Amino acid sequence: MSKILAAPLTYASMGWHVFPCRPGSKAPATPRGLHDATTDEAVIRAWWEENPKYNVAINCGASGLAVVDLDCKNGIDGQANWNRWCEGNGTASNGTTTARTPSGGWHLYYLGTCRNSASILAPGVDTRGVGGYVLAAPSIVGGAYYNFDPTSPPSPLPLPATVATSLAPKVRVKSALPTTRTFSPGSLSDLVQDSGFVLSKKGTLNEYCGPCPWCGGHDRFVVGWEGEGRDQAGRYYCRRCERKGD
Repeated sequence: MSKILAAPLTYASMGWHVFPCRPGSKAPATPRGLHDATTDEAVIRAWWEENPKYNVAINCGASGLAVVDLDCKNGIDGQANWNRWCEGNGTASNGTTTARTPSGGWHLYYLGTCRNSASILAPGVDTRGVGGYVLAAPSIVGGAYYNFDPTSPPSPLPLPATVATSLAPKVRVKSALPTTRTFSPGSLSDLVQDSGFVLSKKGTLNEYCGPCPWCGGHDRFVVGWEGEGRDQAGRYYCRRCERKGD
């Protein structure tokens, strides 16, 4: 068995889903790329028998892995920036399964899930999780190999909670203004002042947007005053549910 074939079979035996990339490249060699990743030995053998020079890629999300990618190139030291970020967030900077990349950077393998990101945690610190993949040893890019650090643990540690939290999608908080109750303002002043909701100015006109008290539409509920201030005469209109009044 060739060394290159032994690698994806080993990864598959660990539950890591693999697929081939073109020789010397990060580009997938299958029609659906990472979505073709598998742990099926017969499929894996067929791929690398087709071309023994294929690189080995791991579908991070399907494998239950989150990989922190530290880039050290173009004047950016991802390793140093990662260390500083970890120090500032009370997180261990390493101690997990680690691989050296051809560019001189590092892949830190963790058990868990995260979203893909580029320099969100810090410059030169990327992540690969659900919907992402990484090349693994003994893949070659630019004439250099990916290699696992033999001094690092063979089994990844759980992803630090601080990383997962920092990468969690920002949840848009809806207005606290109830949208299910019947609302019948007697005037624009009653609507905006008694409800106490925040309006933000839009454009150069004296118009403001906020959450509609009827349908909850945000930034589609427009109010405008003839003068400056909420005590002036004006009108309101929702572009979603078409409620309006003055």
